[in-house]
Amino acid sequence: MSTMPPATRLDLVAENAELRARLAEAEDMLRAIRRGQIDALVMQSDTGSRVYTRQGVDSASNRTRDEMLEIISDAVIAVDGDRRVTYVNPAARQLFSLDASAALGKPASEIPELRLLNGLIDENFISNGEWHGEVVDRGRDSQRRHLEATLMARQNDCAGSAGILATFRDISDRKRAEEELRENEEFNRSLMDGSPDCVMVLVVDGRVLRMNGPGLCLMEIDDFGPLCGQEWSALWPPAARLDIERAVAAALAGDTYAFPAFCPTAKG
Repeated sequence: MSTMPPATRLDLVAENAELRARLAEAEDMLRAIRRGQIDALVMQSDTGSRVYTRQGVDSASNRTRDEMLEIISDAVIAVDGDRRVTYVNPAARQLFSLDASAALGKPASEIPELRLLNGLIDENFISNGEWHGEVVDRGRDSQRRHLEATLMARQNDCAGSAGILATFRDISDRKRAEEELRENEEFNRSLMDGSPDCVMVLVVDGRVLRMNGPGLCLMEIDDFGPLCGQEWSALWPPAARLDIERAVAAALAGDTYAFPAFCPTAKG
């Protein structure tokens, strides 16, 4: 049996009830902070009251973010859960010839310049993730543009409705360079195969990269695969190694070097 006075037990019960109430209040406050429902907190201490605001931290963070988005070269467009345009950076305005003042707040589907964005959202975007790929678009000048696009789901701080952040990067110059490289390779390949001589392409360290069809026949090579990447000098007898080294060094220096030498075929 407890020897504690009844009044003391009642005080403890009341104190425990007060602690539970304060704990429940603190848990409710934490949940509200996570949901963005609290803009400021007043904290009492021995030195007095201090006010902590989410706005100060969020404003600085948002200001830094907006400043970065304003100067990057990638086009950035944000839409909310109703697909209304909420943000367009200068690169996006230039890329899509877009009037930001007329676009902000309007549904993206009503903006002709954003037909590409609407199509990507309808065809490729999944709400629980992101989409990344390359697309072709035609601007007002009807010129084809190759764009690298990324769509990401974003959660609005207060409304809680899911929006989408879209970024676009113009990779037309890179695509043109890749196409020119492919055309040059095809042209060089056609020149190589059109020659009746054995023609090889070496990398700068003297390894074999390619051999034309007539050369494969001339050297009795049925499968070029095992040969690719081997040292060119390994195809010659040891007596020709010095000339091989001189030939590679001359080629790297932009000069030519000719030499006669015996070279057996792959089948001897």
